[in-house]
Amino acid sequence: MLRGNSWEQELRVRAGSGQRADRIVVRGKTPAGDSSETFTAANGQAEWKSGMDSGRVPDDGRSHYVPAGGTWAAPLLTELLYAARAVKCRCCRPAGRA
Repeated sequence: MLRGNSWEQELRVRAGSGQRADRIVVRGKTPAGDSSETFTAANGQAEWKSGMDSGRVPDDGRSHYVPAGGTWAAPLLTELLYAARAVKCRCCRPAGRA
């Protein structure tokens, strides 16, 4: 804890087919406030909701979701999932490529 700043977060990830997460849930708080966030990929749709963004798009079966305000482990998780696949592009949700 840094002089009154506290982070209380929980990250839950469910691995789906194709070595990617099909459900990500972030719960808790940061010094900036509520850090709740969800992502699901099911029935051909990818849907996410966070404190700063929400959306739904057709699921292409290869994009990864990167939590906006998740725990410090979230970027590492994304990197590990990517490293396990033999792909040349990281397609990220909500939008973009890395």
